[in-house]
Amino acid sequence: MQGTSSTTSMTAILVATFLSSIGSSVLWIGLGFVTKEAYGFSQVHTLMLFLCGGIIYTLMAGLASPLVRIARQRMGLGTRSILVITLLVQAIAAPLVLLDSTIYLWIAVIIMEMMAAIWWPLIESYLTSGHGSRRMSIVIGRWNITWTTAMAIATLGLVPVMMLMNSRWMIVLIVPASIGSLACLKWFTSNPSSHQPVIETEPISKEYVQLLASARVLLPVGTMLIGALSPLVPYVLQRLELHAGMDILLTCSWLLTRVMAMILMWLSQFWHGRWSMLAMGALALCAGFSITILSGSLPLSIIGFCLFGLGEGIIYYAAFYYAMNVGRAEVEAGGTHEMLIGGGYALGSAASLAGALAGGYTTILVFVMGCTFLAILPAIRPWLHARHLRTTA
Repeated sequence: MQGTSSTTSMTAILVATFLSSIGSSVLWIGLGFVTKEAYGFSQVHTLMLFLCGGIIYTLMAGLASPLVRIARQRMGLGTRSILVITLLVQAIAAPLVLLDSTIYLWIAVIIMEMMAAIWWPLIESYLTSGHGSRRMSIVIGRWNITWTTAMAIATLGLVPVMMLMNSRWMIVLIVPASIGSLACLKWFTSNPSSHQPVIETEPISKEYVQLLASARVLLPVGTMLIGALSPLVPYVLQRLELHAGMDILLTCSWLLTRVMAMILMWLSQFWHGRWSMLAMGALALCAGFSITILSGSLPLSIIGFCLFGLGEGIIYYAAFYYAMNVGRAEVEAGGTHEMLIGGGYALGSAASLAGALAGGYTTILVFVMGCTFLAILPAIRPWLHARHLRTTA
């Protein structure tokens, strides 16, 4: 990995992203299995933990930019130094789950969510600094495929841990992942380079601003449905009476489909500026979630998970692409992006929690889809505005 005094090695960024995504996989995919198997949590208790994590993540992502400014001005710390601190704190917090009390699980999850919410906006500021929109499309494609692939592989890696060890060790896997990410920071510059606009042969369409507005609505909708589904998956799949570890393998189907969707979007440009892709993503999300929650058979569950992954891939990639083209490659842009993600996680967990308290899976579906419908409505306004601009042009 070669870096210079002014440029951060892209290889280092991608390797650090891959390793850090193992932690994301544990916290948002594996955690539900840990709470169910190792702690005997009910659906309600698991949803409460996920809700708390989503709220903490949202708040800390919003504070990422001011915290960086304070650290620079008052403590003389660079962005890389802050990344080092987040990884060290996370590595110290993860083993707390091995202590024999649920309070340590809560403490560990809260601390790790706080650190992750600071880590990702800073990584994203390194990722996109100094790139024009055309180069940024390539960079974002590589990065998105890296972290989504890492989450799928890491989730598959949880299967032997689940079968052979206490499932709490899933969370402890964050320690070696953090140490590996820490080693990658050697090839990071002290701070991201300034965003240097590049003159493109094809100017960015004005409609991108409206597409970004809609995508920023749909992004938290996508993460909301992850927040609603992930805590429930271990309990939902009980109905299928799968062998040990097969439930995690089945969960991987949506993660792998998301990777394939992002690869397609990365390798193509036909979707740029097209509203139909955002609509397709939203429909796939809703259909996939509904089928997964209500299905009582393996084939339907696979279809539901795959549709869910397709929708997630479309929405996430489009939102990040438009955000980094219209916005700036700075901590603020990444912080806003991560706030939307965290807010979606929290809202989804809250909707499922309300449904679980009120009844069964049908009630959960009603609550979650009701929130989804209300959340999607604001995404229609930018489309109407863009349509008006086209007709009056």
